[in-house]
Amino acid sequence: FSDELIVTSESPVIDVTTPAIGTNLDARSLEGLPTGRDFKSVTYLATGAVDGGGLVDDAIGNAPSIMGASALENRYVVDELDTTDPAYGLVGSIVPLNFIEEVQVKTGGYEAEYGGALGGVINMITKSGSNQFHGGVFGYLSDDNMWSDALIPETRGDVKTTKSDWDLGVTLGGKIIADK
Repeated sequence: FSDELIVTSESPVIDVTTPAIGTNLDARSLEGLPTGRDFKSVTYLATGAVDGGGLVDDAIGNAPSIMGASALENRYVVDELDTTDPAYGLVGSIVPLNFIEEVQVKTGGYEAEYGGALGGVINMITKSGSNQFHGGVFGYLSDDNMWSDALIPETRGDVKTTKSDWDLGVTLGGKIIADK
């Protein structure tokens, strides 16, 4: 009399073929993290990524500095397309988190195809459709009154001004032509 025990398991997804160092975050992780509303806030979750030292542009806000390089030495890739601004080295395309499937922040040891990056590589994959119809509605509000420390609002004459940011949107996906 003998018993047979069969153990099956899947190996963890670890890429042993590349020396790249970084952080991968999928859509499910991004939904549960207390971050800002764009992908730049997610880059600060990677080891070695910090605020770029006040590099500010009205259109893009602060840029991340990765592994000691300046904020102008990163590469930004969206769906395999390099969107880095060739003139200034800043992000050339703002992608809201609601439309991102996965964000990968490579902070070192990345492949030669990213040779122009001295800091890091921020690689984003946007959500895509499927054969099933699906959708969603989202809304976010950020207001001066939501800050824990009272900020002194700007005043113009005798009118008090406050800042409110709204982020509203709709996602819709599904087949137009099956399996395409």
